[in-house]
Amino acid sequence: MEDKQDVMMKLTMQAVGYQIVQEYNAEPIRTLGEVILLLKMQPQENIVQLDFDGRCDVFSLHSYRGYYQYLALGYNNKLDKQMPNNTVSQMLEMFESAQGRRFTGYKGGEFLMHSKTIVFVANYGDSTSIMLTDIKTVGDKTFICTKIHVE
Repeated sequence: MEDKQDVMMKLTMQAVGYQIVQEYNAEPIRTLGEVILLLKMQPQENIVQLDFDGRCDVFSLHSYRGYYQYLALGYNNKLDKQMPNNTVSQMLEMFESAQGRRFTGYKGGEFLMHSKTIVFVANYGDSTSIMLTDIKTVGDKTFICTKIHVE
């Protein structure tokens, strides 16, 4: 049985989550399910890059620092040219594996990710307000398109 403090924390998180969803409804931010569909439509062997950084990146997924119940796509500007680039198929596998998985929030707690989970672009511990808005291919490169949310 849950104690009163746990119940209050869950109710608070639900209320905050509802407020965040309302705030981002007018924005083109993508959900986990949408990102998976967009990745499936791209050439699977293409290298993936962020639209704001011309270098290829190594990517990871984690709970977003701003709102732990959402995902963040972390990136690492490669300095070591020997590191392999992420392909669309690798990114697709990474995002698909996040569905139904629990991620630990920056300050603790477990958060279940699902197809309606919003996806930001931020490194671990950062709260950047950079939204993942689209995925587009130009030639042999596939770009993660972003937009900064302004309140």
